[in-house]
Amino acid sequence: MFTYYANKVTLGYHLPLPWWSLTLDADANHEWRRYDEPNPNDRRDRTWEWSLTLGKKWTDSLSSSLQVKRQQTGSTVASFSRRRYVYGAKLKYAF
Repeated sequence: MFTYYANKVTLGYHLPLPWWSLTLDADANHEWRRYDEPNPNDRRDRTWEWSLTLGKKWTDSLSSSLQVKRQQTGSTVASFSRRRYVYGAKLKYAF
């Protein structure tokens, strides 16, 4: 079993757009972790994540959004370093 210590900083911005009741959300996260592992590797991870979300409110109960997210993780242990892109679409109905 292992534990880690983490810190995270998040910055976001919400911008109402003047066209068709659209909104744009931009977010950035930076997280760094240090692991307490019972082996000789001193594992430290740093993760950057950026996302953009374009949203539309259709009615008081119905909204939709499109999102693109990029995540990049660097680590002192090479097998834990990665880069990925996530694309998403949401349709929300609240009652």
